[in-house]
Amino acid sequence: MKKLFFAVCFIAATAQSARAAVTQMRDEISFQQYQADQNMKVRSVPQDTRIPASYEEFRNFIRERAKTVEKTPMSVVMSASTMNTQNDAEFIASQKQSKSTFEKIYESAMERLNLLEKEQPGDLINTPALIPQEIKQQEEEKKEWQAQEKKQESGIEVVSVTLPTGQDILVPAKEHIPYLTSKIDIMPNGIVRIVETVNLVANGKKLKYGLSKALPKYSISRDGVKNATIPYLNGVKINGTEIPYQLKDAGDRYLITPKDKFQLPPGIYTYEFDYMLDRKLWYYDDRNEFYWDVTGSFWNLVVSQAIATVRLPVNVNPLGQSMFIGYLPDRLTDRYSTITKHRGSNALGFTSTIPLFAGEGMHILISIPKSGFIEPDFNKKFEWFVEDYGDIVFSLFGLLAIVIAYIISWRFINSDANPVKANLQKTPAMLRMLVKGTYDKTSFCSFLLDLFRRNVIDMKADGETLTLIKKTDNLSRLNSYEKKALRQMIGRKELSVVFNRNNALKLKRASKLIEKDTVKRLKLLSLKLNSGYIFFSCAMLLLSEAAIAWLNVNTPATMGVLLSATLTAAFYIWILRSRFKRRWVNIAAKIFALIMIILSALMLSLHIHAVSTLFILGMIWSIFTYTGLFARRNGLIKNNIKEAIAFGQHLAENAQAIILGHEFKQQQANIYALGVAGQYPKTEEIAKDYRLDLMPTVKNLL
Repeated sequence: MKKLFFAVCFIAATAQSARAAVTQMRDEISFQQYQADQNMKVRSVPQDTRIPASYEEFRNFIRERAKTVEKTPMSVVMSASTMNTQNDAEFIASQKQSKSTFEKIYESAMERLNLLEKEQPGDLINTPALIPQEIKQQEEEKKEWQAQEKKQESGIEVVSVTLPTGQDILVPAKEHIPYLTSKIDIMPNGIVRIVETVNLVANGKKLKYGLSKALPKYSISRDGVKNATIPYLNGVKINGTEIPYQLKDAGDRYLITPKDKFQLPPGIYTYEFDYMLDRKLWYYDDRNEFYWDVTGSFWNLVVSQAIATVRLPVNVNPLGQSMFIGYLPDRLTDRYSTITKHRGSNALGFTSTIPLFAGEGMHILISIPKSGFIEPDFNKKFEWFVEDYGDIVFSLFGLLAIVIAYIISWRFINSDANPVKANLQKTPAMLRMLVKGTYDKTSFCSFLLDLFRRNVIDMKADGETLTLIKKTDNLSRLNSYEKKALRQMIGRKELSVVFNRNNALKLKRASKLIEKDTVKRLKLLSLKLNSGYIFFSCAMLLLSEAAIAWLNVNTPATMGVLLSATLTAAFYIWILRSRFKRRWVNIAAKIFALIMIILSALMLSLHIHAVSTLFILGMIWSIFTYTGLFARRNGLIKNNIKEAIAFGQHLAENAQAIILGHEFKQQQANIYALGVAGQYPKTEEIAKDYRLDLMPTVKNLL
């Protein structure tokens, strides 16, 4: 079992070394990352035939990629976020005389935004159904625009926004993203660093708690191969101030969200998301390829203008590039996109010439030569393997460890070389339970004989009447169940009680208490004998889940989900395996338990692979199954049973010695419980302590 334990630890350590290699690689990025000039001068170049140049080809290419998937120093942020709102018609009219190209974009952006007043609240679109797949016909839009223009004739609220170029412009105060620029650096090792600057106008509606960023969880190749991307968060700044953000697993996407919830006052904000992605570069035989949705198609906000710059390694020129904007999968166009490139440069520029509506994406695809890039080595491929199948591997090893350990344990139990034993208070009722496997009237009679042995009571019988006489009030040697049983028969103030058929119910109630005590003791014995195996199996389950959570971007949150779902599933598996006396209660409980197990499995499947979920449920079921097997009479307690049987044989074979040795009173309860009373007839030597002849009367009353 120790070897199995260290095997699991070895796997975890191996995976950790692979992840450490990626971390080291991540640190090396800074050497290559900003070697090129930040102010790139670019101009248009023709498309390469290797890259999709038509709407249909590009749509088919990214159809499968559409996966719709806290105490912060906000005083610093607020101080730089005062919204300067102006609502003067004459002032605005004067500004219209000298509009820049950027400002003219707003006429279209705000008109489109006014058409979506009923969009869902929040900064992220949560379901594909809420993305408007069909835009209204042009005539309907024209009517809406005309109506909106009439509303704006009396003046609109505007705010001043500073562009990355330093230019100050006036934009509408409606909640939206005036400007988004994404700087993308593709490293020779395939890791992509993205620094995204988002200029934001917030008014406390959708962006009440700040802006979150969604990242795709999977990447799909042209061949239909699906890989999990590996994200790393470098940091998030708001108005130049570092704010604590975290990566969270959100099912089919990753979220960059604040660690602590905070209120975002209305104002102008500049967000900077700095993160890296591994496995976004696809390696083909004749070229490499990079695909990215710049805006992510997740924000529930209008993006008035989006610009992306992509920088390749030094001396690596792209083979071809393509850009489309719109909704996935079948509303994409390249009519409003501009691709620019400086001849001989390793940099590309992508610009959307129209505003992007809520949920619209800006999709870019770049074909890259093989030279200049490091092909994935064994360590990199191993890390990717762990990323894709690590949860399956860890859960499978945990399941195998549990099953193999219990098989070995079962063989160890069946061998007589080192018998498994545990200390057990062998009361007469317990001895009978071990030998006969049941609790019956004889068991309760042996309890009364044991009370007689301990000078707690005396017994007399007259026909069908039994008299119990209390001999002491000192009950310190009795356990709680035995005390309750005695007081059920003889009250605190009573010295003796006569039992007949009219008041025999007290005896029956006392018998139930002793039965409960005996069964409880036997279960505790099984649990004590089985504790090592339960501890090992539970440890394997927890280690597997800890390793799976460690692979996730947010280990504590994932571990919390795994533990809660596991405990829920374990409880209802226990219900499913239990039996209830009433048939309808049994059926209802099992149906409800099965439903809850399925819901727990679905909860687990949102965070780990479905196969891993089945393995975890298999581990839980195995723990219950093997624990039940060990609790059987041929399991861990079989050596205690052998001892009880051997003790009964000893009492039968040495009856004469026990009588002559004045041990009869001490063994009388055990003699009756183990069914060897026939070897002890009433004789002169034991007549004073002999009470075996009263037991038929007790049985009749029970």
